[in-house]
Amino acid sequence: MRVVQRNATQRNVNPHNAPIEPEALWDKRVTARYLGINSNTLDRWIAQGRGPLGMRVGKQVRYSPASVQEFLASCQPVGGRA
Repeated sequence: MRVVQRNATQRNVNPHNAPIEPEALWDKRVTARYLGINSNTLDRWIAQGRGPLGMRVGKQVRYSPASVQEFLASCQPVGGRA
């Protein structure tokens, strides 16, 4: 039996399952996952001028983690005490 060892640069890394880097710009899929919503909901919010502020990079919309955090901070709390 042959054992093959790989170093860190040879590991199979799936970028879709990789941890979210705070410095990176997020695509719609990652942003929707972070917010716990469907990406179609994010598309609808974009069309309605709602949701976190994004920026167009080429044909894609990207989000800074800071803008997503600002959006969450601006959301009204629901439930709890009045």
